[in-house]
Amino acid sequence: MASLSAQLFDEVRSDFFRILGFESAPLYLDAVDAIAMAMPVRGGGIARTEALEIVADILRMNPGTTVEGQTAENNTVAAKSNLVVNKLSASGWLEEPERSDYQRNIFIDPNAEILLDALRRIAQPDPAQFTGLLRTACNDLADENATESFSWEDLRACLTNLDSGVRELKAMSKSVERLARKQLGAATLERSVAIVYGDFSSEIGNKCYRELVRAQLPEKLVQARRGLARLVSNENALARLLKGLMHHRREISAGDAMAEVARTTEFVEAALHSIEPLSERVDARAAEFARRSRARIHYLSMVGSSRARQVQEVFRTLSERFTGMRLTLVEDDLGLPGLRIGEAGIISGESLRRPPAERTLTDVDAIEDDISDDERERCVEQMASNIAFSVTVDRAHRFLDEIGCVPGQTMSSVDLPLKGTSDEIEDVVSLLLYADTQSAHYEVTVPHRDLSNSESESDRKGSYLIERFEVTRHE
Repeated sequence: MASLSAQLFDEVRSDFFRILGFESAPLYLDAVDAIAMAMPVRGGGIARTEALEIVADILRMNPGTTVEGQTAENNTVAAKSNLVVNKLSASGWLEEPERSDYQRNIFIDPNAEILLDALRRIAQPDPAQFTGLLRTACNDLADENATESFSWEDLRACLTNLDSGVRELKAMSKSVERLARKQLGAATLERSVAIVYGDFSSEIGNKCYRELVRAQLPEKLVQARRGLARLVSNENALARLLKGLMHHRREISAGDAMAEVARTTEFVEAALHSIEPLSERVDARAAEFARRSRARIHYLSMVGSSRARQVQEVFRTLSERFTGMRLTLVEDDLGLPGLRIGEAGIISGESLRRPPAERTLTDVDAIEDDISDDERERCVEQMASNIAFSVTVDRAHRFLDEIGCVPGQTMSSVDLPLKGTSDEIEDVVSLLLYADTQSAHYEVTVPHRDLSNSESESDRKGSYLIERFEVTRHE
């Protein structure tokens, strides 16, 4: 019998799975999924021009996406759409049969539909459930009276139920793990509580976990294994299983039939032994979810309560100091304590982000070689703005520490150990830029200029001329 890999790659092309490892694999998957959704219900195809437009829409929604094989000449949306459709056709995901009327239609390959359906189930998993198939299989095997009438169909049904039940347990374990990750990402108390009493209760607690506990599988598994042992040791039962298999598969020999019966009973035994570890894993992950949920809710509650106490303190102070007055009539300085950050971890760039303005997607024009003076000046202004935002007062303090300027010392720009690199010049810019701010722990002064000696007013550091100054460190 040929191996699985040999059988698989006799059926599909060698690069059928390779596109899933490309850098633009998300583009290929979204394109195949969108084309499959646009296919007619009764198995028809769509025109190649329509498929190209579907891919072009995906590219417009994801500007800057690169496609394998694109060059500077075919960097447009239309060219990249054509590359994507050709790549999917060459790898066996799409079919484009030749027609006598020269019309070009696109179809989804049947093997691609099978794999696409599997990928959808992974990305969009069905809700976990416990249907009682494990309980049914265990009851059938544990029935002492059924040993004398146990047939080949009954054994196959038990194996099918066990396989389905094992998949249900694995789905339950994965669902609990998924909810635990969602709980760790909950940013508000409302969301954290909703995951526990909404998602977990509806998806796992009521539909799955409670039924799993009620099934009492540990006791039934022991009885089922004993029943399987009785079945295997009963010669009449084995003969009945062998006869039933040969009745359904008339071409099989007696020796092969006996080997098939032995393999099937081994599969049933292996499935029975795998149920208890899987159920224990579900219990462990459910307990871990409960522990993390309790810790997350406690953390969010403490953060929220501390904020509430701070707000209450503000209003209490206002009520005591300005009793009977309107807040709009009080003095500007309320004497409130300074703002403090309670937890730096809850602050991110998203808290200050403005909603992005709607933009029309257009092709980016190439920069021309001949640049006007106005454009050069605008670029210089933009660079100056970027430098201003890249330097801080903390950088100035670090610079003083690096050059050895201790508190109480005054240092002239002549003595600055600079080689004229861009980072060192930005350090000097930060030192001068924030000298007059309240957060600066130093003072910069410019000596009196000697108009008769212009060279003494500047110091050369590398390729830069720096006007002479003195910096005094306060603390």
